Amino acid sequence: MATIQQKNIISPKQLATDVLMGIRLFMNPDVKPFTGIIKHRYSDFHVHEVNRNNQIVYLSDLSIPEIFKQPEPSNATLEEKAKEIAEFLKSDTFANDLISFVNDNDFAAELRTNEIAVKEERTKFHQLVRQHFQTSIHTITEGNVILLKLTNSKTNERDRRNQPRSKSWKSLGGEYCHFTLYKENRDGMDVMNTIARSLRTDIKSLSYAGTKDKRAITTQRVSVHKVQADKVASLNSNKYASGIKVGNFSYEKDRVQLGDAKGNHFVIGLREVEVESEEDLFKSLDSLKNNGFINYFGMQRFGTRAVATFEVGILMLQEKWKEAVELLMEHSGMDSDEYKIAQEHWLKNHNPTEALKLYPRKCTTERKILEALEKQSKSQSKSLNYMQAISAIPKNMRSMYLHSYQSRIWNEMVNIRIERYGKKVVVGDIVKLDSLPTEEKKSEEGKNEKKSHGNDRKRKYQAHQSGKDTFNVKIVETEEEALKYDFFQVVLPMPGHSVLYPKNSIMEEYTKFMGKDNLNPLRMNHKNRDLNLPGDYRLLVTKPTNVSGYVTRYDDTDPLVDIIESDVSKLENPQPVKRTEGKFLAFVVEFTLDKSQYATMALREMTKSSTSAGQQTELSKLSEERRRQVLQLDEPLVEETAEDDIEPDNQETNKKARLE
Repeated sequence: MATIQQKNIISPKQLATDVLMGIRLFMNPDVKPFTGIIKHRYSDFHVHEVNRNNQIVYLSDLSIPEIFKQPEPSNATLEEKAKEIAEFLKSDTFANDLISFVNDNDFAAELRTNEIAVKEERTKFHQLVRQHFQTSIHTITEGNVILLKLTNSKTNERDRRNQPRSKSWKSLGGEYCHFTLYKENRDGMDVMNTIARSLRTDIKSLSYAGTKDKRAITTQRVSVHKVQADKVASLNSNKYASGIKVGNFSYEKDRVQLGDAKGNHFVIGLREVEVESEEDLFKSLDSLKNNGFINYFGMQRFGTRAVATFEVGILMLQEKWKEAVELLMEHSGMDSDEYKIAQEHWLKNHNPTEALKLYPRKCTTERKILEALEKQSKSQSKSLNYMQAISAIPKNMRSMYLHSYQSRIWNEMVNIRIERYGKKVVVGDIVKLDSLPTEEKKSEEGKNEKKSHGNDRKRKYQAHQSGKDTFNVKIVETEEEALKYDFFQVVLPMPGHSVLYPKNSIMEEYTKFMGKDNLNPLRMNHKNRDLNLPGDYRLLVTKPTNVSGYVTRYDDTDPLVDIIESDVSKLENPQPVKRTEGKFLAFVVEFTLDKSQYATMALREMTKSSTSAGQQTELSKLSEERRRQVLQLDEPLVEETAEDDIEPDNQETNKKARLE
């Protein structure tokens, strides 16, 4: 049996919720627990994207590189301009040639420079001509020679719109301007819409690797098609773009694409920390660094409704469409009076037309269902088609219900696997490999040619595609082979028709667990495309990288003091965040996680306490109430704590419903 035991300081109510979702073990239960408030302020939570080159994205430069700047107009005469350009080229004849070229006013004519071998010198020449002639002369690089052409009125109009000709984009490096987007307490899609409006471009010209938390300070790379950097930089002084900064500009041939991010680097501040000694805080951090954490799907994976999203997923897989609709309509995480009136009316009358008049616009799921039912009732259908009603829900939401069920199963299977076999590789485990040995690769290629099914129990290897990532998995066959692999390579499948299952007793547990819902892990193919789940693999345990931390203090009199220095603060107004004096203790930790890994689960491993949004909200409210009493204030001291949690990037299911 494993030595991992359940130790916690979680409230019984919260423990029941955590356990219901399968979150109950720790990698190192012997580390002393402590408590602290997570996300007391949005500025206590920073997320930096990690690109595919494993570089952490910071906003570190607000300046526009010289190549991107629009030069100041020159007041010199034509002769003075020509002389300066000729001196730059070290040519005795180019000044006269340029004067004649300009005076002839021949739009078909071209003027060529001598060879300029150094790229940086060619760049300076482009800038010099643009400084003196603005948009009246267009420069084009051909090899080491630069061509000068007079521009007509149409070209001038294009330049006034800040849109260079195609050859100019090529000379700059590409048609896509890449930049780092820094945002504070802003919804990602709202920010993208703001940027598109401000730049007067279609939102489809913007692209990014994934969405980021709203209630946080985040940085990520974004690309925009055929918009120059100086125009993008104007966002920094745009009064309608509050909470946004952009910088670190570059031109690239390709856009940033969905799924390009490798992961996220988190900097998280825990306020009002209660612990026996500060030394214990760093021991917990060292334990996280050395032992890692169980790679559970966090509570936010299972939704914020009164009913868990996985329960809807079960009904969908069982094709109990009416029951799924009733479950969604009867339970919600909303408690507003407006919502309660609408829900009560629906449950009493089941009139979709009347109910639609009452449901708030933000009730996307309920309204989509009601709209579908209303359409059917107007068509005088003999019976309502509840499958169509579910299909009316945005695709990303429908997928969320099914993925939630897969995640619930995975969480429970990892508990059974660890409790039964411990923290070591055993026969029948599935391990993740970057590549297969040559002889095994040939064997696997032969099986792929026969189109063997993913669930084929005879298969021992598999090349797997997960988003943009491709890796191999292998079933461990012998005790000797088990010794070759590390426990951190062990994966478990999320149920689907294209995955392998463990060849040990854990397979029986999948069958037993899903059998309670009248489902079979080996029969996941489905004619309904929504229900046709291929499955995926997930590491049992994982170790964060770039782990560090520090303690700081603050007082009741300054409860909103920053405990983490932001990128913008470092650039514009650096402030000390490490303080030794103050009534309250804060612990700031930072670490890097791969995508789809939950920062909440890393924090849970450290603190041995719940990190759910509900519990953290209650802690924040208690803290605020105490401080208001101390300061004898009537108004809140902190922004309202949102009912959200720390969510990793999901390239597909994390899109906003309103995009559907």
